[in-house]
Amino acid sequence: MSAVAHSSKPSNAIAVFDFNIAAQPLSEALAQYGKVSGQPALFDADLLRERYSHAIRGQWTPQQALKVLLQGTGLTVESFQSEHGHTFVLKEAGEGAEGVLPSLSSFLTKSPHAGEMQSRILDLLCRNPHTKPGSYSLLMRFQLDEAGDVSEAKVLGTTGDTRRDAWLQQALQGFPLGFTPPAWMRGQPMTMLLEPGARGVDCDRRLGAP
Repeated sequence: MSAVAHSSKPSNAIAVFDFNIAAQPLSEALAQYGKVSGQPALFDADLLRERYSHAIRGQWTPQQALKVLLQGTGLTVESFQSEHGHTFVLKEAGEGAEGVLPSLSSFLTKSPHAGEMQSRILDLLCRNPHTKPGSYSLLMRFQLDEAGDVSEAKVLGTTGDTRRDAWLQQALQGFPLGFTPPAWMRGQPMTMLLEPGARGVDCDRRLGAP
């Protein structure tokens, strides 16, 4: 099980942010973490269930802050670099031994598909003026079908505009993500978090605007 966060461009400078996040359900704490750090994120929905964050206050890098939030949750964070940028992967502590089925975190850390999924979804949203990121917060749950298309797309809560909520769900439902998921991954719920001002979500640059 895993959650991943991407920053589209590697950088030698490590940014530090002011965090003030209370202990609370981990899903809510990670949403606040995303607002502060500007990291778009992709979660395995089941990973966060019934887990609570540690409180964090002060100035931290995104990776340091994530480690503090995870204290006592039974989750750990792993960092790696891919062609899609810097990625943080959350996984259950002690995970790594081979089981009957591969874990979602293992799949995402050993393949480029996490970055590809997020990149294709962002490109899709950027192409539609009704869904263009930058002015709203999005929490979207979805699954993948056997062809690698988005299924069961649902906006959790609201972006602040019910018409946009409907456009987002309509745009993502059936959208091809460009790879065929392994059988064990199909139907696993994932959640995408996108905040205003998230790094790596420059639509003009993504779409090659002059």
